[in-house]
Amino acid sequence: MRHSIGHSQPSSKITTGALVTELNSSDTEGADWVSDNGELTLAGDWLTQSGLLTPPFSIEALPGRIMIRAEPGAMLA
Repeated sequence: MRHSIGHSQPSSKITTGALVTELNSSDTEGADWVSDNGELTLAGDWLTQSGLLTPPFSIEALPGRIMIRAEPGAMLA
């Protein structure tokens, strides 16, 4: 099970780089937030270990939802 830390933006006391570095040592922790400019950030080893970012994959955005999917025939970790 992945634990998610959701924020509208990272705390000013913790830099984005420091947060990503900390999360890279955990396969069960992740973080996501949306910056003031609307940029979505996802972090954590779970994302690469899941195989979702291994091509081919698709990203679909709908109101209130973003879906990342492995394309049919892709092998997931």
